[in-house]
Amino acid sequence: MTELRGSKAINIGAGRKIEVIGQVFNVFGRTNLGGVGSTYQTNARAATFGQILTAQARQQGEVAVRFVW
Repeated sequence: MTELRGSKAINIGAGRKIEVIGQVFNVFGRTNLGGVGSTYQTNARAATFGQILTAQARQQGEVAVRFVW
């Protein structure tokens, strides 16, 4: 998985700053099989036995603000 992060620090004086951060996970959009909340078929008699039945979101992003003093 490829991740991308960008940030900008803004000095507000007296050794303090505010940092704005943006991140995007899975930049190229590969299918993300499994993970938290996924379901797997564990019944050996089922036609879908051993298959991953769900996938996580392809791309996720977040924006954050950080205060440093």
